[in-house]
Amino acid sequence: VVKSELLGLLLARLPLLEFECRKDVAQVFSSLLRKQAGEHSAAAWLEGNPEVLLAMVNAYEQPEVTLNYGLMLREAIRHERLALILLWHDPTFATLFSCLESAHFDVASDAFATCRDLLTRHKACVATFLQEHYDRFFEQYMMLVTSTNYVTKRQSLK
Repeated sequence: VVKSELLGLLLARLPLLEFECRKDVAQVFSSLLRKQAGEHSAAAWLEGNPEVLLAMVNAYEQPEVTLNYGLMLREAIRHERLALILLWHDPTFATLFSCLESAHFDVASDAFATCRDLLTRHKACVATFLQEHYDRFFEQYMMLVTSTNYVTKRQSLK
């Protein structure tokens, strides 16, 4: 699945699939990430193809696929190397923060779950990231805390 680029094709075409098929793709993705197969593991493939992870974050704003991509992103975040890709890619955090304030409840709540995992799972990596991006990160965080949207404000304080 990984060597044949099938995984990349499925992820790229996910919005075109039926609801049940999207759930199946998310399940296969999660299973592949949990399975360790050395250089042919899904985690190693994603590390070598970071644009796939970044495209998943960019597609987060599409409410019909948010839950699927969110599940897959949280599974990817379990791998420190993949979490680092998401942390250190500047536009990713801007996209995630914009999703946190989405008018769609599904998008916002799933984005909060993904951000929570991204910021709490690999503490040493996150500490380094926050030291280097303190001002920018907390400027965006303060916008969430002072939001006029009650749900956004409440979730950001958790």
